[in-house]
Amino acid sequence: MATNVTLQFKVHEIHNVGQPVPHNVFNEFDQHGLLLNLERLHGEGNFDYRQRLVDVNVRKANSTYFGLVYGITRELGLDLFTAIKIQALKTNSVFKATNPVVVFRGPFVDLYSDYNTGIIDRTIDRWEYTSAYTLAELVTEINKSSYFEAVLGDTINPYTRSMTILNSSSRASFSESLPLSTQIHLKHKDILSGSMEFSSRIVFITEQTTLNNVKNDGDYYINYKDGIIHAFQTPQPGIRVTYDRIINPFTAVASPVIIQDIHSNFRDKLFIQNKDEFGTAFDGKPTILGTEIINELYSVYPEYWGE
Repeated sequence: MATNVTLQFKVHEIHNVGQPVPHNVFNEFDQHGLLLNLERLHGEGNFDYRQRLVDVNVRKANSTYFGLVYGITRELGLDLFTAIKIQALKTNSVFKATNPVVVFRGPFVDLYSDYNTGIIDRTIDRWEYTSAYTLAELVTEINKSSYFEAVLGDTINPYTRSMTILNSSSRASFSESLPLSTQIHLKHKDILSGSMEFSSRIVFITEQTTLNNVKNDGDYYINYKDGIIHAFQTPQPGIRVTYDRIINPFTAVASPVIIQDIHSNFRDKLFIQNKDEFGTAFDGKPTILGTEIINELYSVYPEYWGE
């Protein structure tokens, strides 16, 4: 006959001897990291590490402005983020300004009402403590323009410094082949007027101001708003067109790592400039100032950002 025996005991106190410490087991991702010279961060999981490894060949690190930003941001395990979104205002689907372009250059933000003629509606200084030092203040300053409006990116801390936004522009260049047709629909709309160039001047000789004036060989008309070219003749095979487009809305990308032009000659101040046999300058070793800046940037801890 089987007998069931029940044992009971009480634990009056539990002593915690220590906290578990995460430890990564070397795997294939770490092998790729050795090849790409990108070590795994302490406690970094495979998914996040993989994202950084892929980014090595997407946003390449070098001694240029973007190369430093991309490289240091990735090395520190930080991420680029959407800081603000800027919309060029329209009335009845037509821009209120002639050629509205936003340009982030160093500490300044230029809001062009006509980019082609260099007419600037507003220039905003992001180093100015009393106006546009934070992202929220920058949005307020942009919204004072008659031609643009801005909003913060999703889940963005409004008190983040506005200098985190990278040098960038809402003007972008494109190139494409033309079809064998007299009515050509480009891949993009909102073309920057005056920016279009053709690889052949046989069909595209005289740009007309209205569609009704396209009457002779070489005449053509461009609808910049809708991205449509009307030509009198059919283009020959292989003709290409290049043009600049106004990106609207424009997304301003930022990095927690701030590197900006030091007055002028940014690269000259950060790196010793050497010359090759043809007299072309290239970056050498970091200068004393460059070393100090790079060391200061490497002292940033990932835990600080986002708090």
